[in-house]
Amino acid sequence: MNLMESMPQIAQEIAHLHVEIQNTKEALQTAKQDVDFLTEFSNRTNDINKILVSQLQETNEHGHGLTNALEPVENTHPTIVCRSCFSRGACMLILPCHHLTTCKSCGVHLTMCPICGTAIAEAIECRFV
Repeated sequence: MNLMESMPQIAQEIAHLHVEIQNTKEALQTAKQDVDFLTEFSNRTNDINKILVSQLQETNEHGHGLTNALEPVENTHPTIVCRSCFSRGACMLILPCHHLTTCKSCGVHLTMCPICGTAIAEAIECRFV
């Protein structure tokens, strides 16, 4: 096979490699966004933990232990934090991916799920009792 005959095959390989490079760049960008989100989430969680530890220490120093005021573990409900503002509880169920990910205020402004990037077809407010 001479050079002229192999040119279409080489061009096809180059095009395929360009597609692979683009896919890899997109995967890298998604991974970077995930790292940024998790870093921010971790930082906010650490800040909240520091505040709670400080409040607990202040409470214990004043002789007002929290043990009597705590509810039994069975009666507590975990709070899912909004993935957009990180300040309110998540109550919006995103469809079609079924992620419970944002508060109502943030949910009305989104067009894509902040967890998986799926286009939002509908968002349903969920109320927990």
